[in-house]
Amino acid sequence: MKVILNCLPPARTDTPSAALSILKAHLTTNGVETLVIYWNILLDGILPSFERNTDTIHFDLLPYLYLIAEEHGDDIARSRANAYVKAELPERDVLNDSSDYLGGTRRVLDKRIARELSRYSPDEPLLFGISCRYEQWIPGMVLAGYVKRLFTDARIVIGGLGSRDRAAAVMKMCGLFDYAIWGEGEYPLLELVRALDGGNAGLAAVPRLLFREGGTLRNSDTETGRFFDMNSGVFADHDDYFSCLEALGKDTSAVILPLESTRGCTWNACRFCVYSDGMRTRKREPSRVTEEVRRLLDRHHTPYFAFMDNDIVANDPERLESVLDDLISLREQREINFIAEVIHKGFTKRIMEKLPRAGFGRIHFGYESLSDSLLAKMGKKTNFSDNIFFVKFARKSGIKLPSANIIRGIPSEEDVDILACMDNLHFLRFYYDNEFFRHTIIPLRLAGHSRFHDMVPADELGRFNENEIFRLLPGVMTEGIDRFALFDFSAPHNTLWNAFAKINDFYYNHTYSYTVRREEGDVIYREFFDGAPVLELVLGDVASAILRETNERILDLRDLLTSLRERDPQTDETSVRAALDALKARHLVYFGETYGSIISVIDADI
Repeated sequence: MKVILNCLPPARTDTPSAALSILKAHLTTNGVETLVIYWNILLDGILPSFERNTDTIHFDLLPYLYLIAEEHGDDIARSRANAYVKAELPERDVLNDSSDYLGGTRRVLDKRIARELSRYSPDEPLLFGISCRYEQWIPGMVLAGYVKRLFTDARIVIGGLGSRDRAAAVMKMCGLFDYAIWGEGEYPLLELVRALDGGNAGLAAVPRLLFREGGTLRNSDTETGRFFDMNSGVFADHDDYFSCLEALGKDTSAVILPLESTRGCTWNACRFCVYSDGMRTRKREPSRVTEEVRRLLDRHHTPYFAFMDNDIVANDPERLESVLDDLISLREQREINFIAEVIHKGFTKRIMEKLPRAGFGRIHFGYESLSDSLLAKMGKKTNFSDNIFFVKFARKSGIKLPSANIIRGIPSEEDVDILACMDNLHFLRFYYDNEFFRHTIIPLRLAGHSRFHDMVPADELGRFNENEIFRLLPGVMTEGIDRFALFDFSAPHNTLWNAFAKINDFYYNHTYSYTVRREEGDVIYREFFDGAPVLELVLGDVASAILRETNERILDLRDLLTSLRERDPQTDETSVRAALDALKARHLVYFGETYGSIISVIDADI
């Protein structure tokens, strides 16, 4: 049996599919002929070019939502899809007499899909795999119609689904999908191929599989089974992606190659997150990471890489340093640039200095809030002191932080939490710069399998009803479906967040700076707003010592007292507390309750 994996819109076109590339390599290694079709590239351009607002809707899904609505005779859903396009291109219909922007979609798809699928024989056994990541199952429904018409005996399996509930919901919505795999897919897909080659007899033994039997959906008998060995030496195969680009005459020099150094989440604590559903947590050896980078450099000659992990640290800073050391050595010989996501708990100055040396010029990090109380309510293991430390040393090391997300609207959010966020904006006043560090305020998207979902009483779930894609599906398709199994939903936000946004904009529109100098035996701190002096302080010995000791590390009160007494054994706790209170009042030092997690806001090498 030949396996044809399908990467569909709205998946990014500037990078190969990480999941499908490793699936192809795994199946090929096990003797299964496999290829990947990059429909996201082949079908690119169906929509006219305009600025996409990815925070509200995947615009690349609109042509397929339109066709699905058309097939179900839902004129309202079809008109909604057209309305989103018209909102971006109103000048194309100034007389409002030609509002069917997506009416030609079917003709374009007929031509492009038929041309690509003509490469395969209807007489050979085919298994089409459709990824459901980023809602690819929506164009996947449209593609499935073409597949079933052209290959009557072909089978279709969907994957990339975090939970059995979500897999079941998608299967119920589209009868053209024959199977669904939820959780990690390498071995279940391999076992599905073997079962189909054997005449369907072994379907019930395929781990984490849903299949149709007697007109109903049936679960396989096991959710366990083998998991892919990340240190096996099987590396992702991106050849089909590059072949697709080259056949279309597209430039490949700026392609971003995906990497994977961990799976799952070692923290598994954030109440809004369902990232690790269906995954087994494990790490790749640092040497395997470097080996794959070398192989990809030699084969594809692009220096750009993106780690797909939700946290390359994996709660193991020592391992991270090993990875960084290996990449620093490689970077002395080759040009390499990385982007990654980290959970920055326990970071040190040494790690922060190694990141740019290893090629990490841009990093996403688990910021989420400026309030310790909100971070605790989210289940985050980091606090606001960790955020300050990371931002401060990222700026010092030249690392860009393109998306510091601030999550609003969690179930247990209170006014006092938002007010704390407003006040704490001032602690970061020296670091606001849209090119370096950008706050992005986002609503909580309540996911069906998240801890937050379980905390919301059933009669309050109705508040979480904002999801544009769900509203664009025909009502007959979603009737009787648990909407939280399909999508995440947000609720109307507390209007205090509007005030927060305005204050946040103020900081980005102005510049704060400072100097710290010794003058005639005194340490003088001066602060400037848009270049004009606004504050001058004479820092006493204790305050200066506190700023020095907490400049490059986060300390609690006990450790701070120990460090201070190593220099001056007569240091008393009362004077230290008083100095800390005074420094925090001037937003020069931050700490949490009971003087925990003390960090200097300024770079005070006194």
